[in-house]
Amino acid sequence: MIIFFIENDEIIKNLICLAFVFDFLIFMICYFYNKKAYEKIVDIYEKEIGPLPLSAKLCKDASVFATPYLYNTKVSFITRSLNFKYHKHLHHGISIEGYNLIRNLPTKLTLGFRIESLSLLICIPIMIGFFIIF
Repeated sequence: MIIFFIENDEIIKNLICLAFVFDFLIFMICYFYNKKAYEKIVDIYEKEIGPLPLSAKLCKDASVFATPYLYNTKVSFITRSLNFKYHKHLHHGISIEGYNLIRNLPTKLTLGFRIESLSLLICIPIMIGFFIIF
């Protein structure tokens, strides 16, 4: 097995780089798609439930390019509701009604957030492989 990795070193490096670029492109496409979906979800949430959670309200203008951590905070009330079951500590600032509202939104609005979360999850083993190989 070690001989296989030694002989095919360049191919493995190229595959890891290609996987990283492909994952990055998927994330960027979802990011631009989610800009409009986020605005629609916020409008629906504010009309039916009330004000946004404080963390989402504070990071309202965050972007991936300027403030990536704040962007994650901005969309976390959506992605946590889509990806995890309701728990009062995980869903801080969101009521069970808000959780159910986000879970029952049309797939057209939420699919981009699910794919974005999945691409970030896939990025972790790619980055580990990237650092091991290089």
